[in-house]
Order: sequence, then structure tokens, then C-alpha cells
Amino acid sequence: LYLKRGLALLRPGEGQAGFFGLTHTEASLRKWQTLQRELLLMNDIVITDILYEFTEYENENFQPDKIQADVPIFQQKPTVPWYKSCVYRLETLEEFEPLSEPIEIHDDLMNEEQLAYSKKTEIKEET
Repeated sequence: LYLKRGLALLRPGEGQAGFFGLTHTEASLRKWQTLQRELLLMNDIVITDILYEFTEYENENFQPDKIQADVPIFQQKPTVPWYKSCVYRLETLEEFEPLSEPIEIHDDLMNEEQLAYSKKTEIKEET
């Protein structure tokens, strides 16, 4: 959703750049693949760079009462930064036109229940 809104703000034509962050904490590799595919298929853009673990977030605001406490990595306060974001750089091609249609939200990319740190996460036992 936020990517579509960001792309809608770019000027038509080539040479416009955009940046966004994505983490493995919030999105599995399958979601990364889906996002990359959708971006490239619906827009005349190219992904020029992915800077892995570009941003580290400090642990100062760690709030155990707001996370899934039975996820092993969240049972104690972390001692090193664990929340790291990768930065994508996109660039528009000559045929790029900003979206002017209503923006739809796809639950498979925006589902809080699938986030590792959310209390809404449903942990399924393997059988």
C-alpha cells in the first residue's frame, strides 16, 4: 500500500528514484518475491539496489508486553540490535506513468497476524 502511494507521487518518465525498507522480521522471502514481482509487473520500474541490513534499530523501545512472548527470541530483552531493515532503490523507466486508480490492499502482504513480533500471531505446531 505505501509503495503504491509512493509510486503515485513520482513524475512520469524515466529517472525518478524511490526508496523503501523491508525486513525479514515482517516479511518472509516468499513475500519479498511476491512484492518484487508485483512491483516489476505493474509499473515501468527497475529495482537498482537492495542494501542488506542497511538500517539497524536500537533496542531502547523494546516492549515485551506488545509482542508474542512465547516466541523464543522475544522471551528476554535483546542485547544487540536485532531489527534490521534492507533498503530498496527503485528507478523509473521511460514509459513510467504514476498510478491514478484506487489502491487495493492485498491481505497476503499486509497481514499483521503473520508478523513474528505481533501478539496476533498464531503459532502453529508442526505435526
